Amino acid sequence: MLVSRLKIMLSATEVSGDIHAANLVRAIRKLCPSTNFIGIGGEKMREAGVDVRAFTVHMGTIGLLEGIKYYPSFLKIKSMAEKILREEHPDLVVLIDSRDFNLRIAYLANRFKIPAIYYVAPPVWAWPDCKTKRLDKKLTRVRAIFAF
Repeated sequence: MLVSRLKIMLSATEVSGDIHAANLVRAIRKLCPSTNFIGIGGEKMREAGVDVRAFTVHMGTIGLLEGIKYYPSFLKIKSMAEKILREEHPDLVVLIDSRDFNLRIAYLANRFKIPAIYYVAPPVWAWPDCKTKRLDKKLTRVRAIFAF
């Protein structure tokens, strides 16, 4: 039986997400060494063997004013993510933290019928109900690293 090589896209825009993504990649590689990883993230992901298409960890923000500063960059990276999803059609998308950015990626993955898992999910209990419903409609699975 021929098994095709699994391709996973990861998206992490913060330092902690970059570290969690790198650890996840190493764990998956132990189980399935031929897995191909592409993504948006940082140096830790690259060191773990991810083909990082955009380095974003320097753009992790807290608050509206910091977010505005990086908004043009985030739009460009969102377009790049859409191109990856459309042209390379990964088997799975793994989103790590970064609620506002990664919900857009979840929407795109859903549009291209690619399963998306939110790993290190943001705290949904702090969200308005409408955002929680959006999350539910766009994701295949949500995984939290802490028990709440």
